[in-house]
Amino acid sequence: MISLIICTRNRGDRLQKSLDTLKGLQAPDQGWELIIINNASTDQTAIVLERFKKDFTGNFTIVNESRKGASFARNSGWMAAKGDIIASTDDDCYPEPDFLRQIERCFNENPRTGFLGGRVLLYDPDDYPITIKTVMEAKKFEPFNYIGAGEVIGANLSFRREALVQVGGYNENFGPGTDFVAEDIEIAMRILYKGWEGLYDPRPVVWHHHGRKEEHEVAKLKKQYRLGNGAYLAKAFLTPNARSVYVKRYFKHTVYRLIKKREFQYHVLYGGFKYIYNRIFRF
Repeated sequence: MISLIICTRNRGDRLQKSLDTLKGLQAPDQGWELIIINNASTDQTAIVLERFKKDFTGNFTIVNESRKGASFARNSGWMAAKGDIIASTDDDCYPEPDFLRQIERCFNENPRTGFLGGRVLLYDPDDYPITIKTVMEAKKFEPFNYIGAGEVIGANLSFRREALVQVGGYNENFGPGTDFVAEDIEIAMRILYKGWEGLYDPRPVVWHHHGRKEEHEVAKLKKQYRLGNGAYLAKAFLTPNARSVYVKRYFKHTVYRLIKKREFQYHVLYGGFKYIYNRIFRF
């Protein structure tokens, strides 16, 4: 069975369209359940969810998570789930009707696939083309190897439950609501280094309605991503069996940026140092 988890926080005014899209999802062969995590919302989110629950004819559970942060919410969601496959998307995304069937198909094709990323397309053409993944070629990630920023996106990311259990779920020091927005590739890396394979496949599709149109909004988000990427790389450097692979990749990438693009990635370095400081003194 597939469990689809979605966490939401204070999106009560925009949530209904996403919920309505879920009513049209085609059931996979082994069935599915929907779990929505209300992450400490203070608006009308709880009312919207309860109203939706009355109309939804499928298996639906509301989980309340009082700790603020997407990774807290996602962990509460998958631990409450019953499925062998844990699929996730965001509360501002609209999955294609065959979304769950395509996820089921991808996992059935290879029992060693621990995580699966899919396409994330821009819903509103007036929104800035960011936080999307439009690549049409599938890509396999080998165990004990490198996975870079943007290779998979949390808005369309699924897991084999067994892999999630092995790594203990999401790292709650990463993700929206923390200093480091890189929870998707961080958990993917840990799954790879447990010996699982990973996959990006264009068949599962969601449409992202993020609503960012102004340059200052995009600049802020890009800064968050660079800080998160720095923290993710620092975490990899501190992981013994990943260190050599990631150090080589990092220096190769940094030299390329300096020579070819004359770009010094200050925020990536700062994110790395901040993560190490937090790990020593705060985590």
